Amino acid sequence: MIRRRLGRPAAPPATAAPATDQDTASETPPVAPVDGDAPAPDGVSVELRLSVVNFDHFQQRYTRSALEALLADYHHLLREVAALYGGEVITAIGDRARIRFTGEPLSHTAFSALCAGLLFLRVARLQAPRRKAGQSPALEFKALVSNQFNEADSWALCLAGVPGRLNVPEAELTRAELDVKALYQTERAQLVQAGDRQIRLQPVEQLAHRYQTLLRTQAEKVMGGSGVSGDASPSK
Repeated sequence: MIRRRLGRPAAPPATAAPATDQDTASETPPVAPVDGDAPAPDGVSVELRLSVVNFDHFQQRYTRSALEALLADYHHLLREVAALYGGEVITAIGDRARIRFTGEPLSHTAFSALCAGLLFLRVARLQAPRRKAGQSPALEFKALVSNQFNEADSWALCLAGVPGRLNVPEAELTRAELDVKALYQTERAQLVQAGDRQIRLQPVEQLAHRYQTLLRTQAEKVMGGSGVSGDASPSK
């Protein structure tokens, strides 16, 4: 049963977050950072991280130029999604993708990052049949939304997630008031080691029903190349 509030189930066994590769190694940048590794601005900042599942396989199979071409569609989709929610693409897909959302209050900024992450995963899935029809491989992603971890730990947590899902550290769901806007199953939380801490990662199933229609509409616009931009964060 999908719940909107956190329970306190027995913690599952801890698993170590991978430190290398998409599943075992870090992504090696096929392209330069989009906007450079810009310092975080003043104010509340929340980041969306995206990793490509089995990225090492694609790196081994494709030349650098072919890999850039493979990622091009997803770069475009990510920029469209980031623009909808006022996010800044700090580093691109294939380069430990990082999208920053800044604003006040935390609940609004975190929700923008959450919506953007879920929207990107949706359009990536919608893109799959088109790519396969064109005999191009479809990529799958893992996603993380957080604002409490350094670069190394947030990337490790992103890699530790489930393919096709967006994870949020459980404590941040309540702190950023996302627990009343997102649907998830507390028993699916994953206990992961990040540095010297154990973190409960909660996979978010979807947004509460009242926000789902907006995400579907936005996905259609992004896939249609409408180029809609501006702050499209669902209202509270």
